[in-house]
Amino acid sequence: MTELAETAEAIAADIAALKPFRQIGVDPVGGFAPAYDVQDAVVERLIASGDRSGVCGYKLAFNSAELLAKLKIDEPGHARIFTDQRHLSPAALDAGGFHTLVIEPEIAAIFKAPLAARSGGHDRSSVMAAVDRLVPAFELLDLRGAALGPETVADIVAHNIFNAGIVIGGPGCAPEALDVEALSVTLSADGETVAEVTGAAPQHPLDAIAWLADRLAERGRTIEAGMVVLCGTHMPPRPVPAPARLKMAMSGLGSAEFSIT
Repeated sequence: MTELAETAEAIAADIAALKPFRQIGVDPVGGFAPAYDVQDAVVERLIASGDRSGVCGYKLAFNSAELLAKLKIDEPGHARIFTDQRHLSPAALDAGGFHTLVIEPEIAAIFKAPLAARSGGHDRSSVMAAVDRLVPAFELLDLRGAALGPETVADIVAHNIFNAGIVIGGPGCAPEALDVEALSVTLSADGETVAEVTGAAPQHPLDAIAWLADRLAERGRTIEAGMVVLCGTHMPPRPVPAPARLKMAMSGLGSAEFSIT
């Protein structure tokens, strides 16, 4: 077994067993390519072992200017979303399935057509033609005790950026109807409003998707019809101790909610 395979097997086993995060020492200097090599192998291992049932989409991470500067990196990150961890709102989650659950309210894009490699790269118009609708969604993350910083960011990419699922709300809107600067997001916990923001998207969702599609194409991957893409959080990550009921409303897009016990 190669060193890459051994590393991926160890990470996949930790993820499946909800063990605390262990840093493996991936060097971010020169880009994330080595971290994505590990991530690819981790994903393959999780699916081959039956711990995950397939890939239903992708997520963007670290894609605000502030976070890029804080982490001392030149580009965002991306990771997979697994099919068995795709939930429709209202969802009921089991706290036993998480080590350290954290949520991020995001816009998710649902695709009606594939977004394959394109000469010259993708832009808002090519992305818009492939997206069916934009919907409110919770990204579920299981940080497993990790702390995000310049010294851990490449390892976190290797660990699939801790994605632990998605809760998809609606009804959503057509991509051309989105006014991202005026978009307001309200988050409530157990019926009480705990956060409100307006115009807080880390970047325009269509720009985020265009960047992602081009990066995936470089690695021989495609966003397929029916897939979902999380476009980046509008609020800081928020820990969710069980039991709890969370609801997020986005102006013009609708709402998403879940309970965890």
